[in-house]
Amino acid sequence: MTVSIDEQADRIVVTGAAEDRERFAQMVRHARSIQAASPGMISPAVMRQAGLNFAASPLGRPGPAPEALTWIDAGGVRAVWFEPAVRKAEGRLLYFHGGGYVGGGIEASRGLAQSIADAFGMRLLAAGYRQAPEDVFPAAVDDANAAFAWLASQDGGPITTIGDSAGGTLAIVAGLEAAKLGKPPKAMIAMSCVFDMTMAGASWTANAEVDVVSKAMGEFLFRTYMAEQWTDAGKRDPRVAPIHASFAGAPPMLLQVGSHELMLADSEDLAAKARAEGAAVTLEVYAGMPHNFTKFANGVADLALDRAAAWDAAL
Repeated sequence: MTVSIDEQADRIVVTGAAEDRERFAQMVRHARSIQAASPGMISPAVMRQAGLNFAASPLGRPGPAPEALTWIDAGGVRAVWFEPAVRKAEGRLLYFHGGGYVGGGIEASRGLAQSIADAFGMRLLAAGYRQAPEDVFPAAVDDANAAFAWLASQDGGPITTIGDSAGGTLAIVAGLEAAKLGKPPKAMIAMSCVFDMTMAGASWTANAEVDVVSKAMGEFLFRTYMAEQWTDAGKRDPRVAPIHASFAGAPPMLLQVGSHELMLADSEDLAAKARAEGAAVTLEVYAGMPHNFTKFANGVADLALDRAAAWDAAL
C-alpha cells in the first residue's frame, strides 16, 4: 500500500492508497445517484434506520451485535463500555457518535467505537446522548458534559474525548467545558466535524459535488437540533459552534477531515483560531475523503484511526 504523508506548515496532508481512495469515490458516486433519484428531506426515523442498516452492511466496520451491548448509567447518560482486543495504554476514551444530533446512536456506531478502542488499545466509553427532535439543544451538550464528569469521577487514568461528525463537535465542547472547570481531558480528537453552524466556509460550496452529504441535509439536521434557537445568535453559541469558543488553556487537539468534505473549512478555521489563542492543534487532511470517512471499513479510514492513536500515545 502506497501512502503519502505531506507535513505542511499548517496541516498534514495524508494520501492513502489509490485503490482505497477509488473505493470511496465509487461509494460517493453511488450515494449521490440515490440522492438524485430521491430528492428532498428524510425523517429522523428513516435516518436512524439507515444508520443501523449501514452498521450491519459490508461498508461498515465490524463490531459487537446490538443485543450484545451492555448499557450502564454514566451520570444519567446511557452509555456502553467497549473493551480493546489488546490493552496497550492507560487511560480512557470518551466517545461521542455522529448523526447530526438527530440520526445516530451507539448501535449504529458500534463498529467505529470498537475500532477506535482497538486502535488505541484503551477502554472506550460511548455516551448515548439525547437527540432531536425528541430532545433539542442543549440536551446533547448537557449529556456530553455529564458523561465526562461521571467518567472523570471514576478511577482509570486520563481521558481523551473523541468523536465523529456531530460527536466530534461534542468532544471539543465537552473538553473545553471540563478545562474551564479545572479538570481538562488529556486531549480532544474530532473527526469530520462542523464547528461553524452558519456553514459559511468556502468548502460548503466548493465541495458540493464531491461529498457524500449535502448542505441542505446539514441545515435540516441543525434546524431540527436547534429548534427555536435556530437564530443568528443561536448559530454562534459556542456550545454548538466552537469556532466562537475560547481556546485559552485548551488541551491538545487533533482534527481529522477529508479534503472532499463540505466542512473542510470548519476544521481549517478552527485550527487557525485555536492556534492563535495558544492551543496545540494538529490538523490532518485526508486526500479525496468524504464526510465521516473513518466509519467505513477501508484502508484510509484504518490509517486515520492508527494515526490518531499514535498522536494520543505521544502526548
